[in-house]
Amino acid sequence: MASSKMQAVQLGRTDGTGDKLPADRKALSRALRTGSLATLAAGTLAVALAGSLAAPVSASTTGGPPPAGYVAAWGDDSHHQTEVPAAARGGIVAISAGRDFAMALAWDGKVVAWGDDTYGQTNVPGWLSNVKAISAGDTFALALEPDGSVVAWGDDAYGQIDIPPAAESGVVAISAGDDFAVALKSDGSIVAWGDDYDGATSIPKVAVKVGSQNILVPLSNLKSVSTRSQVLGLRQDGTVKAWGWDAFGQTDVPSGTGGVTAVAAGDEFSLVLNSAGIISGWGDNTLRELNTPCSLYNYLTHTCVNPVSGFSAIAAGGTHALALKDGHVWAWGNNSSGQTTLPAVVTNYQGNFVAVSAGADFSLALWGTPSAPDAPSSVSAVAGNKSVTVSWQDYGNNGAAITSYTVTSSPGGKTCTVNDGTESCMVIGLVNGKSYTFTVTATNGLGTSPASVPTAPVKPHA
Repeated sequence: MASSKMQAVQLGRTDGTGDKLPADRKALSRALRTGSLATLAAGTLAVALAGSLAAPVSASTTGGPPPAGYVAAWGDDSHHQTEVPAAARGGIVAISAGRDFAMALAWDGKVVAWGDDTYGQTNVPGWLSNVKAISAGDTFALALEPDGSVVAWGDDAYGQIDIPPAAESGVVAISAGDDFAVALKSDGSIVAWGDDYDGATSIPKVAVKVGSQNILVPLSNLKSVSTRSQVLGLRQDGTVKAWGWDAFGQTDVPSGTGGVTAVAAGDEFSLVLNSAGIISGWGDNTLRELNTPCSLYNYLTHTCVNPVSGFSAIAAGGTHALALKDGHVWAWGNNSSGQTTLPAVVTNYQGNFVAVSAGADFSLALWGTPSAPDAPSSVSAVAGNKSVTVSWQDYGNNGAAITSYTVTSSPGGKTCTVNDGTESCMVIGLVNGKSYTFTVTATNGLGTSPASVPTAPVKPHA
């Protein structure tokens, strides 16, 4: 039975009689792919090598970099999925792109969602807080709570938001696919529910030697999973197990694939990242989604002689892909909606991106990591009668709003605190004629800054 708190919306797709529609994502995918072939010459070969090497422009011409935890979005905006709301323009720690909607997780555990809401997939439950992980599926959403339980909302045509008992505790990671969901438990086992049209929720069995016999047991010992229409499971030993829809060979893991550190499932292709930071893949390559970054390519043999290494993260979308290298965003594959054309906010501030996520035809990137504030600057002091008024400036909150400032005197340790955003404070109870210096700290929900540079000495006077 599903958890009583699992969803805010349960909308299903029916044929008008109340019967659920058959799985149609494959037919739709074929139609979309056929329609997009005409754009092949218009940019599907694009790899964002130039964008990833673009020099940042000066802050004086752009107004400065975005706040830490800023979400950048580009590509298809037919459902407003690239119109990032104010709540996701700073303070975000994780992102997830669904079919035509996006999710972001703030530093305080709150979830923000925007884009297509046909099935309530962006209608985040009001009571949901302190979330640890998020995942956006085709038309539904998942969140992971601190107690290891999964919460789901949005489309329920295939039971994808009906959380099974096994996913109500002990879950450490979640992944929302087309019309199904997968949860990874702390013991390395997995739970899957929703549409099993292609066997996506049928956990594969693997042979385990017990004594002198080999017995089949459900796949376990995983450390991460990625889903789309197929499932990629990354084992603890760096090997990959794949299952689900295989119309284009996207579950046919090449022999010898090992040393894998991350997996990413696209619509009809699969990507892996190895310990050297090299990306490889298999499945459909009609729109160059498998043309992973390569610095030397042999056009006679159609093979990459020298793949680019050093990548730290990958993301697979509908028919395009994203990756991170040294904080720079790279993109390749289908560009029919501009999903691989990096916007100015990305090219201008390359070098500090920490996460990427790819939807059907749009892309997300996360700039910077929210943290405790930097020390206030330009601190000055003006003497009064047994008091000193200290003023300062603060140019950034590092992604989490500053909640208070504290001024401290030396000697004596006299303090004053303001929590209304004011950048000045009067320290009282001082001794006239005695020399003091003052420092200021700033505090947000993630911690307290180092103390500022002390003011010049000042003496209170009558």
